[in-house]
Amino acid sequence: MTEALRLELGRMLDRYDEARRLAQDRQQQAKADDALFLQRFADLRRGVVRPVFEAVGAILQERGHRYEVAQIDTELVEGELLKLVAGILKG
Repeated sequence: MTEALRLELGRMLDRYDEARRLAQDRQQQAKADDALFLQRFADLRRGVVRPVFEAVGAILQERGHRYEVAQIDTELVEGELLKLVAGILKG
C-alpha cells in the first residue's frame, strides 16, 4: 500500500470515527433527556397533578360520589416515550 493511499484511508477512517462518536453522543444525550423528562414529570405528577385530583375527589366525596385516583407506572424502552405521549394526545 502506498503512503498516499495509507494517508487517505487514515483520513477517511478519522472522519468515520468522528461521525460515529457524534452519533453516539447524540444517542446518549437523547437518553439523558428522556430520563430527565420522566423525572420532572414524576415530580410534577407527585407535587401538582395528584394533589389536584385528590382535592377534586374530596369534593366529589362530600357530594356523595366515589372516586379513585389511580396511577400506572411503566418502564419505557427507547422510543416508547413518544408513542406514549402521542397516544395520550390522540386520546
